[in-house]
Amino acid sequence: MTTSRQQLPESIEVKRTDPVYMAHAYLTKVPIAAIIPFIEAFTEPGQLVLDPFAGSGMTGVAAAILGRRARLFDISMLGQHIGVNYQNLVDADVFRKHGELVIAMARERVGNVYGVHCQRCNGAAELTKTVWSVVVRCGSCRGPVTFYRALEAAGWRKEQMACPACGTSISSRNPRIGEEPVLDAIACSCSRTQLEQPHTPRCPGPRWRTCAGRTCRSSRIARCTRCRRSAAMG
Repeated sequence: MTTSRQQLPESIEVKRTDPVYMAHAYLTKVPIAAIIPFIEAFTEPGQLVLDPFAGSGMTGVAAAILGRRARLFDISMLGQHIGVNYQNLVDADVFRKHGELVIAMARERVGNVYGVHCQRCNGAAELTKTVWSVVVRCGSCRGPVTFYRALEAAGWRKEQMACPACGTSISSRNPRIGEEPVLDAIACSCSRTQLEQPHTPRCPGPRWRTCAGRTCRSSRIARCTRCRRSAAMG
C-alpha cells in the first residue's frame, strides 16, 4: 500500500502574514502554514483530523485545504463563531457585493469613523489599528509616564528608561495607572504597505449629516471625517 504522507520537518518557520491569519485576531492563533506539515505527516486525504482545543479553527481550514475532514471543539463562543464561518464557503463575488453594501450603509449613517489624516502625504487615509501603551506612575515625582514614550526616548533599551519629568528610572514594576493610544497603523494610497504614525485623535463630534455647517473642533487633522470640513493642523 502506497502512502502520500510527508515526512515531518525538523523545524517549521512561517510568517504571520497570510490572508486567513490576518482576517481575524485571536489569542494563540497559529498560521495555516505551520499546521499543514503536521496534517500531511500523520494523515491521508479523506481521513479525519481532530482538534479538541480548536480556538478560531485554523486546524479545520488547513484540513479542508488538504482534502481532510475535521472535527473541531472549543469552549470559546467567539472561537466557535470564527471557526464555523471560516468553513462557511460562499460565493466570493456575492460576499464582496453585500459586504460593500453594508459598509456603504454604515458610513452613510455614522460617517467614515476610520478616516484619518496621513502625516506622510497630507491625504485621506484609513485607520488599520491603534497601539495602546500602559501609563505608569513615577516612584519619585508621582507623575504619569507613558511606558511606550519612555521606552522610545531610551532608544528602546528598557534599562535606560526614565521619567521625563524628574529622570527617575522607570520599569514595568511601576504601578499602572491607565492606558493611552500612542501609535496608528494606517492604509494610504501613497504607500503599498501599511504606515505607522503618531496617534491622531478622531473628531469627537456627531455624525456628518447632523454636523454639516458646524466648525470642526478637531485641530490635529486636515479634514474632519465627520463633517467633511477642513481643519488646521495643531
